[in-house]
Amino acid sequence: MGIIDGFNAAGNFIAAQKLRILADGGTIVDEDWMRAVVSVLVQQGLMGSVKFLADANFAYKTPGAGAVSKLYDISGNNNDATQATGANQPIWTAAQQNGRAGLVFDGTNDRLVKTSPSGMSTGDSAISYLVAFNRTGGTAGYPIVVAYGGNGTDKDMVLFVYAAAPVGAYTYGNRGVISAISTTTATQNIAKIITGTYSGSAGTYNIYIDGIFEGTAEEPGTLNLSAGSISIGSGTDGTQIVKGNLLNCNIFNTALTTAQRTALEATVNQYYRIY
Repeated sequence: MGIIDGFNAAGNFIAAQKLRILADGGTIVDEDWMRAVVSVLVQQGLMGSVKFLADANFAYKTPGAGAVSKLYDISGNNNDATQATGANQPIWTAAQQNGRAGLVFDGTNDRLVKTSPSGMSTGDSAISYLVAFNRTGGTAGYPIVVAYGGNGTDKDMVLFVYAAAPVGAYTYGNRGVISAISTTTATQNIAKIITGTYSGSAGTYNIYIDGIFEGTAEEPGTLNLSAGSISIGSGTDGTQIVKGNLLNCNIFNTALTTAQRTALEATVNQYYRIY
């Protein structure tokens, strides 16, 4: 599909998402940015594989004072991440990165959750995610920016960990813990784009930071996610809370190719000017 065809398809798709969001009482931040990202996904043949697509500059819902009760998923799956408890809602805040807004998580109890996300299942043998995030504090343990999976040792989870220690990504569950640890420390107040790709059939888990390969791990097998959830700002059990600014979050039930990954990283970087 050409660039123009991709842009037109993205426009039609975003128009439908816009109607859904506005009817729900949500706020649209940057419609052109929404269209630009979807256009890249269309061009890269990823619209059928993206299961969660959210950004601080896409759309959100607030009960007031910038507190975010819902971060809209514009993947077409309606996997909107929500938080009903006011004290646990991150704050939508302007000018967090290159003049762009971010969602500020307090490192104490802020998190957004989507239980039983549509289009993601225990039969998935691959997963990828791309997250743009800026750690603003917290040094204890391994705070989690995004977790996808079940809760407890009877489930396998594919997680993305961002801490004061080097950035890490791992699966966790009844086959044990295997990590893909990078060599890059999550320096405070410096935003990063972190991409992880996992192919269960091949057993390969790779992590990239700002477009550069950082580490790999091996663990073959499909994902046991029948009771899964998407948790933003913590693990799926509500522990390991992160402190920082979330800019962008994408989750796919496929292992991104090099071309797909680099196209997405370049698009997010161009908007936020991270590296």
